Amino acid sequence: MLLIVLVLIYVGILFKRLAEKHKKNPVAFAVVGIVAFILGLFALSFLLGIVLTLLGYQVQHINRFLLEIVRYAMGGVVVWITHRYLDNKWAKSKTETDFDIIDDTWEED
Repeated sequence: MLLIVLVLIYVGILFKRLAEKHKKNPVAFAVVGIVAFILGLFALSFLLGIVLTLLGYQVQHINRFLLEIVRYAMGGVVVWITHRYLDNKWAKSKTETDFDIIDDTWEED
């Protein structure tokens, strides 16, 4: 239980810094990061359970510690993909403002 709280705090701080870097709402995107981790944790774990069942493995007999590591890894992958997507999207949308263009044209040597 303590581990998931620490991971959620870290993910929230990671997305908060990303939002501050691109001048977005830090609290909202910290929540987005936390929700992305939780969705990755549960949704991909559910899909893993379905795939293992279809392949004939009995999920009840797999080591619980190994399953927890796989769940956290899946949540981490979703967070990483979401972070990269937002960072690339916001980096591409940065354009010069009209003030920057005007200032550059009126510079005197």
